[in-house]
Amino acid sequence: MLRNKGLTQAELSRLSGEGASKINEYSKGRILPSAVTAIALAEALDVSVPFLMLGRAGVADAAHSVPILDASRALPVSGHDLKLYTQQMTLDDHLLRQIGRQTTEGLIMVRAEGDAMAPVITDGAHVLIDRLDRRLREGVFAIRIGETMRIKRLRPVGVDGVELISDNAIYPPERFEGDLLAAFSIIGRALWTGTRL
Repeated sequence: MLRNKGLTQAELSRLSGEGASKINEYSKGRILPSAVTAIALAEALDVSVPFLMLGRAGVADAAHSVPILDASRALPVSGHDLKLYTQQMTLDDHLLRQIGRQTTEGLIMVRAEGDAMAPVITDGAHVLIDRLDRRLREGVFAIRIGETMRIKRLRPVGVDGVELISDNAIYPPERFEGDLLAAFSIIGRALWTGTRL
C-alpha cells in the first residue's frame, strides 16, 4: 500500500505521528494499531479504516460517512458551512450499533487538541459528536466559547449556569453564569472516541 501511495515507512511515520518501528511492525502484520492510530494511518494514506485494517475496497456508503470538522478555523454557527468539513470518515455498522444509532444524521467528527480531557480523550484523538443532542445536562460535550471549540464535561449549576470540567485534574473547573453565557453554546454531545463515552 505504501508503494501505491509513493510513501516510505519514514514518511508515513511523520504523517501519522506514529513511531517508525511501530509502522514496520504494522506493515509486517505482527501487531495491530489501536483505533486512534488506525484512524491516523488511514488519514495519512487517504484510505478508509476498513480498507487499512481488512483490505476491503469499494466506495464508502454515504449513509455511513460523517464529516470531519476542521476546528482550526472559525466554527460554524449553524453547522452548514461546508468549507469547514474538509474530509469524511466512514463509520461501520458495528460502531453505529455501539452508539445506539442507525444513521449518521447529525453526526460530525472532531479532533481533540491538548490534554485537558486525558486520559479519556487524548491529544489528537477523533471524537464523534451528535449535533442533534445539545440539551444541557451532565456529560461530555463539544462546546463553543466565542469562536473556539473545546471538549469538556458539563454540569449544570445554579439557575442558568454551567460548570466546565476537565478530566485532567491539573485544569480547574470553569463556571459560566450570567453575561458569560452569551459566549457559550453547545455544539453537541460526545458519543465515542475509540470507545463509547
